[in-house]
Amino acid sequence: MRMSPTLANHVLPAFVAAIVTCPMAGAQSPHAAPANGAPFEVPAWAFPVLGTATAPQATGTDTSVVATVPTSHASFSVGRTRNRFDVADWNPATHRAAPPIVMHGRKPAVMACGFCHLADGRGRPENAMVAGLPVDYFVQQVKDMRTRARRSASPVPFPSAAAMEAIADSVTDAELVEAARYFARVRARRESRVIESDSVPKFMPLNGLSTLLPGGGREPLGDRLVEATVDLRRHELHDPMAEYVAYVPRGSLARGRALADEADQRRQRDQREGGQDRAPRPEPDPCSAIVGPDTGEQLRHVRGVQRGGAISLLAAVAPNAKRSVPRARRRRRARSCSARRNPGPWAQGT
Repeated sequence: MRMSPTLANHVLPAFVAAIVTCPMAGAQSPHAAPANGAPFEVPAWAFPVLGTATAPQATGTDTSVVATVPTSHASFSVGRTRNRFDVADWNPATHRAAPPIVMHGRKPAVMACGFCHLADGRGRPENAMVAGLPVDYFVQQVKDMRTRARRSASPVPFPSAAAMEAIADSVTDAELVEAARYFARVRARRESRVIESDSVPKFMPLNGLSTLLPGGGREPLGDRLVEATVDLRRHELHDPMAEYVAYVPRGSLARGRALADEADQRRQRDQREGGQDRAPRPEPDPCSAIVGPDTGEQLRHVRGVQRGGAISLLAAVAPNAKRSVPRARRRRRARSCSARRNPGPWAQGT
């Protein structure tokens, strides 16, 4: 069932705002023990990786083949879409003119920002949306990657994190600020589906996301969050209009909406009361609100990021879903834990 735009802008944003703001104290091993002393292993579904498997060849091996996508009048060779220093911009009308660091990077170590995060900054499941982020926040995150104050909580080498660290090590401060100023002025947008369900279609993990397998068949979802590309070919061609779907446990959207509404009400009360003396109100626990108290307790002890409020391991789980947070909320949260925005999401149950 398609949700009305008004309802969608409240339900989905709330769900993801909770996912990405689980409070964490500092960067440490993903195998840290929670308060009850039991070791916690980061679940494999949180950081899907291809491993030793062979990825499907959705765009073939001939890089001279000219490719098109249904939402663009442009055409590029397959080889061009794989060029990390010459971004294939399928929809240039959706964003302002991008600077060289975004479209071409700087060889050999600084690949173009737009290759992974796309020219309009909307990002893809294996990385993140950067469109609309405040300049200071954007710059600080990359600098924290450079010093390793911010790092992945993945229990195995994670390709996206490794690539970003390499870029952070080589990018100059001037290039970083130039990219940050560009993306800060680009409108955040993403079309994706979030499906509440007890099961998920059979899928294959790639690097940072999964792809649905042909032939049908389903498996129990459990308490996982599974994000997959609907059309692997369009994903491989770096089509910014490619569709992704996130399967989440039933009840996630309602719990997230209630949590975000509660946070907004608290903020409004604080603004009305101004500087009156009062005992601080306890913050809600977003981890437990979404995934339950037991898993929430474990997640609070997995440090993926450090600096003024950290992002939990789930911050890397469903980037498309995180983009659901409206811009006003997103900018406020970005100063501590960035959430994502989706201006036109729709959700359904199965």
